Amino acid sequence: MEHTSKVKRDFWTICNKIRDVVNFIKFNFWEYYSIYDVNNTGFVTAIIFKNALSGPLKSIVNLNDEEIQFLVRYFENSNGQVPYGQFCEIIHNDLPKKNEDELNWMKQNNLQSISTDVSINDKSKENGTRSYDNKNVTHPLLTNKAHIKDNVLIIMRKLQNYVFANRIDIGQFFKTFDPHGRGHVTVTQFRRCLDMIGVSSLRIMYYPEAELSVLLLMYKDKECPERIKWKQFEDEINTVFMETRPSL
Repeated sequence: MEHTSKVKRDFWTICNKIRDVVNFIKFNFWEYYSIYDVNNTGFVTAIIFKNALSGPLKSIVNLNDEEIQFLVRYFENSNGQVPYGQFCEIIHNDLPKKNEDELNWMKQNNLQSISTDVSINDKSKENGTRSYDNKNVTHPLLTNKAHIKDNVLIIMRKLQNYVFANRIDIGQFFKTFDPHGRGHVTVTQFRRCLDMIGVSSLRIMYYPEAELSVLLLMYKDKECPERIKWKQFEDEINTVFMETRPSL
């Protein structure tokens, strides 16, 4: 994508719209994308990058398909990878409010070359080093104990560890409420399944209500908000679980 003046203006308009909402509801993209970046490379696939914006956040932020695809094209490199750290810094860090200062910040941080300057990133990965585009992907919230209960990454890892330690087949609980295999259940049914698994504010695996609400938000069906996509929940728990855990 050619970074013309109009493209830059559209870029910041979309990013500022996302910033206003996600920082208000305390949704953290660093934490979401880190779940899929198990090798800490600083990159996720374009599909994963898009999924975060196309899920429940799409209606909350009021994004349309064109805006989402615009961001994908803006950041995606020729290998189909997205250096999500750049996007996360723009969304979660404090940036100048004036348009001129925004463009200067973007220029200083070499944001315009993200989608074209791939060789530097690839060489950095081969040498085991990190360039600015994919440097430290750890957001300050990850090490700030005051925010630990709002940390999506911690929530997911804690749940994965619990599933792994107890050899739990998540799907068996949800299939009871989804006999036709549609992949979704109601909010109440999703909570009941978590309760049967032992995950709730009252059971073995203690989860405060705020953390349970985060899970509901992450897997809410954008087409039907009263439904939760349990199959996606299971797949993501098991996928990251398999990638980060040795087989027994």
